[in-house]
Amino acid sequence: MLANAYVSICIECQHTKLIKTYTYIFPEASLFLPTDFPLKNQFATLDQKSPHCHGEMVRKSNLTNTDKSLLSSFVYLHLSHDYNDQDKLFFCNQDQDFLEKIPRLIVRTDYYFVPSLFLIPSFEQELSNLFPRKETVFHFLGRYLFGCFIPQMWSGDLLLDTIRHI
Repeated sequence: MLANAYVSICIECQHTKLIKTYTYIFPEASLFLPTDFPLKNQFATLDQKSPHCHGEMVRKSNLTNTDKSLLSSFVYLHLSHDYNDQDKLFFCNQDQDFLEKIPRLIVRTDYYFVPSLFLIPSFEQELSNLFPRKETVFHFLGRYLFGCFIPQMWSGDLLLDTIRHI
């Protein structure tokens, strides 16, 4: 469950100006992985066929008979444009029982899936605590993620450097 999980957002990027921008948005918090993050060297090799991929575990029916070493490390969640039916099962409540035992969930995504979390019953209580009025989550996330209130985000040099880096 979300209440029992350590939740963090990690962005793999070492661009100094971009780091300063995100630190401004979220003071005293980091959205960036430390350079010595233990799984960082495995990111490039993670895909839908990886043994740690949630969808692949579902396909092989390994969620109940999972190797103990997998339980102690991480699960890779593939939520990109080419995700398959097994990857989509992340949004089903029965898979959350398995995932809550995993200390790290590495997510690759290219779309905004936060609204889908409201449809997972095991997340309902925690999300209600965080956002008593559902519509406020979209207001606050949009405000922070689009960064319209950050003057330095829209200054010429930083914006161009950020776009070039992406």
